[in-house]
Amino acid sequence: MKNYIISFVLLLALTACSSNNNSLQSLTKSKKHEKTGLVGELILQHGEFIIGQKLLLKLKVNSKKNSWKSESYWTYSVDNLYPTFNKSRFTCQMKNNKCKFFQDIKSPFVKVNAFKSGYGDTLSQRSNKKELSTSDVLGKTFIGVAAGALYPLTVVVGGAIAVDNFNKGGSIYKEKYVEFDYDGFVSEVSGAITKEYGSFESYLTYMVAAKNALTKLDSYAANKEFELSVIIQKYNLDIKWWSLYGKPQKIQLTPYGDVSLPSNGDIESSTVHLYEKIDDYFIKEQNSTKESYLSKLKTAKKQGLKHQKTRYNRSQSLHSLEAFINDYKGHDLANLIPGAKARLKKIKKNNVRIAAENKKRQKRIANENQITQVKLRISQAKKLKKWQSGLIVGSMTFCGRVIERNESMIKIAINAKLQGYNNEQWLHISEVYEPHKGCINKNGDLFPQF
Repeated sequence: MKNYIISFVLLLALTACSSNNNSLQSLTKSKKHEKTGLVGELILQHGEFIIGQKLLLKLKVNSKKNSWKSESYWTYSVDNLYPTFNKSRFTCQMKNNKCKFFQDIKSPFVKVNAFKSGYGDTLSQRSNKKELSTSDVLGKTFIGVAAGALYPLTVVVGGAIAVDNFNKGGSIYKEKYVEFDYDGFVSEVSGAITKEYGSFESYLTYMVAAKNALTKLDSYAANKEFELSVIIQKYNLDIKWWSLYGKPQKIQLTPYGDVSLPSNGDIESSTVHLYEKIDDYFIKEQNSTKESYLSKLKTAKKQGLKHQKTRYNRSQSLHSLEAFINDYKGHDLANLIPGAKARLKKIKKNNVRIAAENKKRQKRIANENQITQVKLRISQAKKLKKWQSGLIVGSMTFCGRVIERNESMIKIAINAKLQGYNNEQWLHISEVYEPHKGCINKNGDLFPQF
């Protein structure tokens, strides 16, 4: 029974391949085309796959717009007809019905199988690692279309084998494979292309022309966007300058978005219309930006005026007033710089007066101190002289007791003795000091400590 089913499947495969032979030969003979990098749209509408109305530059495509789980909209590479995403197969667990979510997805290309299928390999996983040209992919697609006709039978065969394995081994599958049918996707894209453009050659010719036109349009829009960004930058600097230390609201640039062409039709007339559309967009954006600038500038000036007045009231010192004048030079909204200068002049004048008074006071204090010191020295000298005149034998001096005295000389017994020197010494009465002065005996010469 198994041999009969397999033989029947192989017979159908050969028949299907033979029926598509003419299409395969005509497509694979097409010359390799220039890579465009464009992205097209595939749409499922009323049960029929059609090419969408837009052609986009690949780098401008919003990847969030389409998904491998999408049910009716996908984007594909114009150059190889594969989807713009690269979703690899993965497994879901049968336990607790974890696969049901993926089985309920109504996408014609999302498959949940017990076995891995070749159609679930991504482009990078294919045995041929080089990037395929459109003619290469389309040629291989029609083989895939023939093989795709066998898919229901393959499921039947797989199911029969699965049941047979279950009966023999007594086990069930614990997980299944979730795959995106890349072969089926490419097949539907190629079929929609044939319906839209009539032939592969017409498709390629249009795409190359569209690439050139879209590149120029995108560059034109980018230049316009750059010019507007320069204006916005100047506006924002102006707003910030007037607000000065405030928190101004910046003007934001609104990008033009994706530049697109119709997927079919007269490129020249479409291009003229798109240039006009880009011009109109940026004219409106410039006018809107200017209105926003004037509004924000008014708010910035109001904020700046309030901040300037607050800061002026707080500026009472020399340093703060100098900083205020320097910061608001050139945009004195509240006309407060003259007042700040007058206040600064008054402070400086007052500082000069205070400095002069301080100088006088310091000089007076110095003179008073000098006079006081002189008076003190005179008083101390008189006191010392009076003490010296009253010295008698037995009086204590800075270096010892008086042991002998005549009219002008006094002999003392030295208490700070040095070996090798006399323990007694005659001193002139003027060289004798009070006991609290302390004694220094340096090689026999006597001096007070202070």
